[in-house]
Amino acid sequence: MSVESPPWSRNTKLVVALSLVAALFGLLIYFRRLFLPLLLAFLLAYLLYSPAYFLSTRLRLSWHLAVTLIYLLILAALIGFLTWGGISLVSQFQNLLDLLQNSLQKLPEFFQGLTQGSFAFGPLSFDFSRFGMSNLSDQLLGAAQSLLGRLTSVLGAIASETAIFLGWTLFVLVISYFLLVESGGLRDAMLRIEVPRYQADMKRLMQEIEYIWSAFWRGQLIVVGLTVLLYSLLLSIFGVRYWLGLAFVAGIARLLPYIGPTVNWTLLFLVACFQDYKLFGLSPLVYTLLVLGSAILMDQVMDNFISPKIIGESLKIHPAAILVGALIAANLLGVIGVLIAAPLVAMTRVILRYLVRKLFDLPPWPETEPPLPPPSPLISTAPLQRFIHSFRKKEKST
Repeated sequence: MSVESPPWSRNTKLVVALSLVAALFGLLIYFRRLFLPLLLAFLLAYLLYSPAYFLSTRLRLSWHLAVTLIYLLILAALIGFLTWGGISLVSQFQNLLDLLQNSLQKLPEFFQGLTQGSFAFGPLSFDFSRFGMSNLSDQLLGAAQSLLGRLTSVLGAIASETAIFLGWTLFVLVISYFLLVESGGLRDAMLRIEVPRYQADMKRLMQEIEYIWSAFWRGQLIVVGLTVLLYSLLLSIFGVRYWLGLAFVAGIARLLPYIGPTVNWTLLFLVACFQDYKLFGLSPLVYTLLVLGSAILMDQVMDNFISPKIIGESLKIHPAAILVGALIAANLLGVIGVLIAAPLVAMTRVILRYLVRKLFDLPPWPETEPPLPPPSPLISTAPLQRFIHSFRKKEKST
């Protein structure tokens, strides 16, 4: 004979809810080193669901085999990058740091010679000694040293923790693999949040968060990759040393508004000014201005024409909010927090908006808000689908 369970009073529910929240925050603080890798593992599994589902349905493979093939390809690409491009990239970063440290020692002499001398460009001649620019040179030197000091510490930390980073990367791959392979081909099976009477709200929240992360990874990967490619071509044409490392810095700098481009331009100025080779035998100042002006022009084209087309306004976050979020995320999550600050801020905004509207008994989803489009896959599979369809059509005809 079953005994009916008595309902809890309001005070009991409040105590239990607060205890659960406190326990959750305690676990997050105690296992904070595991929080970010687990979050990245879940996001990776979520993003790889679409290609795995395509392989499983279109190519008639089992779910386990489709997921295993995808992760084997990722592992092969990672090993290839480490053995082929990783060594060259790390060596370029190390040599770049050495060059920057030597350049800082030459900066006072360079600014002193610039402010006390004259500059000729064709028929035009400028005498900077008349403008009293000694104070400006001191300010520029201080700003360059501050920015470079911060970047040097960040790059030094990355170089010293490369082995730890690779270990965490392997951990993320393993956890995401098991999350995806054990889902059985059902996206909802990777994360189930069952709250009585709030299933519709939880589903809508998950749709919002999924759209944010999908838009971020898809858009930012394209923009960062395109920036690295264009900078590699530009700097190699101008003969700038360590062009590969500088191109990667320029790509990563696009994730951090305001500060990122400033650090990137400072690095380009120092490397172009103090390297031995100058294109067409130009003077150091003309060569530096040519490289720096081309980089600034390229960034302006990316900001005003290319990035809006690729990313659009999917995150709807002001750059200043991203900058503040990046500073907070850097203290909590380290360098990775800076890279994913934009979607974290957008996700926090969605959750806070839902909570505030529920607190004031307002509809959680404004009626004027357009419905979210389904998140498109990171890589389009349409060409492969057309190829398979045409191949099967020829096979049936023969």
